[in-house]
Amino acid sequence: MTAVVLVSQVLPWHRDLAAALGQATVTTDPAPRSELVVDLRPEPQPGVRVWAFEVGLGGLQGLADPGRRELAAGHRSCQIRLVQLESAGVRVLREGLLALRGDSPAAVADDLTARLVDWPRWARACTGDAPNAVEPLPVHPLGRLPVGLSVRRRLRRRATEVLLRERWTIGHAPGVSLQDLATGAPLPAVRWAPESPDSYLADPFSLPGTPHLLAESLALGPPARPARLVELSWEDGAPVEQGPGPVSLHHLSYPSAFAHDGHTWCLPESAGDDELVLWRRTPDGWQRRRQLLDLPAVDADLVLHDGRWWLFYGLEGAGKDEELHLASAPTLDAPFVPHPLNPVVRDVSAARGGGRPFVADGVLYRPVQDCRVSYGGALAIAAVDLLTTEDYRQRVVRRLDPVAPYVDGLHTLNAWKDGVLVDGKRHELSWRTVAGKVAGKVAGKVPGRRPGAGT
Repeated sequence: MTAVVLVSQVLPWHRDLAAALGQATVTTDPAPRSELVVDLRPEPQPGVRVWAFEVGLGGLQGLADPGRRELAAGHRSCQIRLVQLESAGVRVLREGLLALRGDSPAAVADDLTARLVDWPRWARACTGDAPNAVEPLPVHPLGRLPVGLSVRRRLRRRATEVLLRERWTIGHAPGVSLQDLATGAPLPAVRWAPESPDSYLADPFSLPGTPHLLAESLALGPPARPARLVELSWEDGAPVEQGPGPVSLHHLSYPSAFAHDGHTWCLPESAGDDELVLWRRTPDGWQRRRQLLDLPAVDADLVLHDGRWWLFYGLEGAGKDEELHLASAPTLDAPFVPHPLNPVVRDVSAARGGGRPFVADGVLYRPVQDCRVSYGGALAIAAVDLLTTEDYRQRVVRRLDPVAPYVDGLHTLNAWKDGVLVDGKRHELSWRTVAGKVAGKVAGKVPGRRPGAGT
């Protein structure tokens, strides 16, 4: 199928989009002859097989000033939809919520458009049917930008980085299942583990075949030390360390554990080593089984679904909080092949893993992180509607907000015993941490690290 990219004025990212489509060309001809037209003009016109972008508060006119309305309104993210224009409305081909990155309106606009170039290729390759036509996003007036916006955004980011320290701990909410939460049940009162003055616990996962759990333990710097994985028992009072999880000289986190073929396995994050490794638990401790990816994967989960192993993961870098990647293999010993549509999701509110996927009533669900406000700021549960080697679709069915006193984050959700495991985040002002961060900046290294965040 031939394709053209219709524009009012040719910009560099238009050519990138055309290249992503394959043999597409960029034109300013208002009546191009093609089987598919991607209309990037400020006011796209409907027609047979015409695709256009809706950009947040600007709707179908949002590409003229991408992200500007959101900046004026004080938003941190922007809704994007690639749509097919129809007489009954628009048919949504792909959508996502993208973080506003950059300090100036121009930087934000450039960054947003750079993340859109592969969307038409993704939609063109999909095998599933698009849903019925819906109403287009409304167009909001272009508001006035606050005075000193760029400086204010930069100062707010720097102040958060330097002045605040994250405190995490794990919690247990009894009397509710993952299925209950997916279908709307409230999260019961959480029994939080007491904080330690010099370390924190995060990323709690059930350890199959035992009454214990695995979690990340990180000593609060300075000096900075790599996080380690620990096996914990937890009945009354504080969790008690029973032994190590998989052991590395470098940082390990997000110990996604599962049972298969009579063994207990774990897939911890080791992005600092630019790899993802599968570990097996034995009577002699955890043994490194095999490298699944030679990539800096973050918050990865491995699931056997419909007779095939599926690897869900993010990639260390600017998009790690908003991009979901997939790979699959017929067996645990076979090579894992990346999905042709990677990243299969680009959405800061529903991409990054937030716990092991689970099946309820025949539906595969993914706990995911909602990072619109901050990394690990909240949780959501997404139902996987389509999972094949050619296509992927998911939709969010539930959102879970942080729980007091950990009001700044709810980051991980897993089944355990008679309830669920979570972890929570709160911010505190620590002058010792401020001094350590300043010293680290001077030395060219910032101590401390958030759980599951790579290096």
